[in-house]
Amino acid sequence: QLGDANKQLDDCNKKVDDANKQLGDANLQLGDANKKADDCNKQLDGCKGDLTKTNDTLTACQDNLTTLPANITTVYELEMQSFRTGLVPEFNSKQCFDTDIQEANRDPNNMENLTSTCNPGAVSQEIRFVGVRSNCTIRSRDFSLCLTLEPGLTAGSSTSYTFLSCKTPQDPYQQWSIEPSGDASRVRNAATGKCLGAYGYG
Repeated sequence: QLGDANKQLDDCNKKVDDANKQLGDANLQLGDANKKADDCNKQLDGCKGDLTKTNDTLTACQDNLTTLPANITTVYELEMQSFRTGLVPEFNSKQCFDTDIQEANRDPNNMENLTSTCNPGAVSQEIRFVGVRSNCTIRSRDFSLCLTLEPGLTAGSSTSYTFLSCKTPQDPYQQWSIEPSGDASRVRNAATGKCLGAYGYG
């Protein structure tokens, strides 16, 4: 009987050892779970910080959007002023013009009445640029076109432009697509009518 009792005691001790081992494993798993929870909390804090930054950016964006119409009006008024007075204000500090743009050999039929006399593909008008510095972008009041002046087209030089499309009586604000004779790289089409740099008229 004592032998049986000892055997039962050994079995009981073994079960206690197993239970302690399982408890140890459970504690390790609990530690892992706590660590993962801490990591999750840190990530959540980071997400909250990112969200705050995003909200700040959105607020700044909305503020800029609110002030944008005022800026557009200012640019428009400067543009109109340059057309009325013949003085070209500075745009984005390029100082593209010393004086206004002048036309050489002005042809009223081509320069004034393009809605009825324009001939696509013909050289319509020689335009002389006076006091113009290279690498500037301008827009013509009469033609609603954009010209990008490259090195070689400098103060006092002149060039002829070939008109590829015309304004129409149905759409007097239609954009022109033009290229200078023999060198298409000096002019860019402005389908949107937006030009950077200084503005003049030609």
